[in-house]
Amino acid sequence: MNLIRLIAVALAVWIIILIAKQLFARPARRVQPAARNASLPKDMVRCAHCGLHIPEVEAVTQQDRHYCSQHHLSLGPRD
Repeated sequence: MNLIRLIAVALAVWIIILIAKQLFARPARRVQPAARNASLPKDMVRCAHCGLHIPEVEAVTQQDRHYCSQHHLSLGPRD
């Protein structure tokens, strides 16, 4: 008889813990949709000096060559 009571109490405690977790759980964060243009893939270009790939809109361009920074533009292309 004692074993049955122990199992019943353990089961009741387990159920109470599950219910408490459901009640006190934080709601999932809703992810805000990104702007329409931000979700589109960007054209990537390669830095003529170091080879790093960066979005074309962020690249520094000179004579059809792209650079990742003004510093690498001043160093020129690496051969």
